[in-house]
Amino acid sequence: GSGVLDRILERAGVRVETLRGEPDPGFGGSAPDPSPEHLVGLRRAVRGVRSPAIGLATDGDADRFAVVDAGGAVLSASDALALLVDHLASAGRLERGVAVSAATGSLVERVAQSHGLALIREPVGFKHLSRALLEGRADLAGEESGGFALGSFGVDKDGILAACLLVELASLSRAPLRDRLASLRRRHGGGRCGRVALGAEPTARERLERWMAAPPGCVDGARVRSVDRAGGLRLSFDDGFLMLRVSGTEPLLRVYAEAPSERALKKRLEAGSRLLSGAGGSPGSG
Repeated sequence: GSGVLDRILERAGVRVETLRGEPDPGFGGSAPDPSPEHLVGLRRAVRGVRSPAIGLATDGDADRFAVVDAGGAVLSASDALALLVDHLASAGRLERGVAVSAATGSLVERVAQSHGLALIREPVGFKHLSRALLEGRADLAGEESGGFALGSFGVDKDGILAACLLVELASLSRAPLRDRLASLRRRHGGGRCGRVALGAEPTARERLERWMAAPPGCVDGARVRSVDRAGGLRLSFDDGFLMLRVSGTEPLLRVYAEAPSERALKKRLEAGSRLLSGAGGSPGSG
């Protein structure tokens, strides 16, 4: 992404400060994943700017993105996607629908439906979302890990395009993105989303297989309302969801969740992790 996104924005009149833009096969000593724990330097840089600013990050090949709002807060990928859907739909740039992964939060769905757009949920993996774009079932696709595509530009993940559209949104709003996000939540509801990763030890994999075969009826006091096994185990509650799956790209097990608040999200992610660690009871309990 270096030398592309920064030059595009500079040509549009944006003042740009580039971090970690030099070629480095070691990616500065951390994984090339634009997740919050790898964005400490970007968050610090945004906090240090007095005028309105946002921080943008891509991974090594720039197919995923992350955004840091004024003040240094990292927006979840689901929240950033909800902002993009609202921005593009409000401008009449979406007509058919929005395709998202099973681990994407409910705010995206509510925003899409408020604009009269169909919401299509697919298993985790951008190939499923690309197919929805290719088949003309959706104009926009996004996922919980920072993947985004706009069908009029292409059908695969494009972190550079997502970042440019977020700059466009910020420049038109003339306010922190969190203000726009708060407005969406007031109108449509929707919880907080997050994910954690665990080592894919054989015992954890075995527990996931057993939960897939016999899902729990209750997790941390929340009753399970529905179960979806497409691409993992997704448990839906009245106030969000919990999803457990094996990563398709790394030797990891991933836990995704949505809950009404940051505190409740942390608890739900911990509960999901306990299910895989063996501390969450036996399959079928609850």
